[in-house]
Amino acid sequence: MQDLGTSAIGKKGFAAAARMFSSVVFSEMARDAQSPRFAHFASEAVGSVPVDGARTVAEHFDIALRALTKEYRDEYVYKNIVARRIVLGRHSIRTATMLTELRVGRCKADIVVLNGSSTAYEIKSDLDNLGRLENQLTTYLQAFASVNVVAGHRHLDAILALAPKPVGVLCLRRGSISVIRKADVDPGRICPEILFDSLQLVESRSVLVRLGVEIPDVPNTLAYRVLKALFVQQPARLVHDATVAVLKRSRGHERIGAILGKIPTSLSAVALGSHVRVRDHQNIMKALSTDLGDALCWR
Repeated sequence: MQDLGTSAIGKKGFAAAARMFSSVVFSEMARDAQSPRFAHFASEAVGSVPVDGARTVAEHFDIALRALTKEYRDEYVYKNIVARRIVLGRHSIRTATMLTELRVGRCKADIVVLNGSSTAYEIKSDLDNLGRLENQLTTYLQAFASVNVVAGHRHLDAILALAPKPVGVLCLRRGSISVIRKADVDPGRICPEILFDSLQLVESRSVLVRLGVEIPDVPNTLAYRVLKALFVQQPARLVHDATVAVLKRSRGHERIGAILGKIPTSLSAVALGSHVRVRDHQNIMKALSTDLGDALCWR
């Protein structure tokens, strides 16, 4: 929970530390074995996250996340706990896929976990407001078999009153997640039209093929309209199950799995949400092993 007594300078430093865990920083390390953005954010965070406690970039990520967990529980703190406790704790990257920021209608689901089913996790940290939550949950219930809100203590009572009964409510407590209200699981309620627009066209085509639907040969300019018309005609539960199978194959974690056990646990969520190539793994490891003093000079 954010310390209300934290100074404005301290809050600015924690906000900078939180941005170290962005997908852009991770992508820069994968591409170039360094990240100027990491250097910028880490420098801005000095004071909130001291640099003298870490020798390497990897160690600094862990120190930064511990500081955020204690003083500034932003969205990434929650995402990483879901990744560690649920995706990697209850499941395996061989059997479960975690998607982040998945577009659903006009919303973006914070985390979607695919195993034999689909489960969405909408995060509302103590730094967030609940203004969009009702619309988000209504939308997600049309796209996923199970929907949960993960929240801190500040919003818990309001979320319990606001969230529809099928929605589960989870609470973050001292680095672990407790179930306050269990979510209903019902893949039959999903709306194929909503789900279609969350997929790439090649994925939509694969879902239809998996369902045995004959797809006419049409120009690319007509593909969206034709595929969508076929997609929305299919039974909701069958569309859901086929979509889960296709997404697990098209967006699975095989490429990141080789180094997941070698990178800091603080980077679990950003790594699982990335799409780095296997040939870039060496760059990531090189960046993470860089002396922190040298990394702060990355430009």
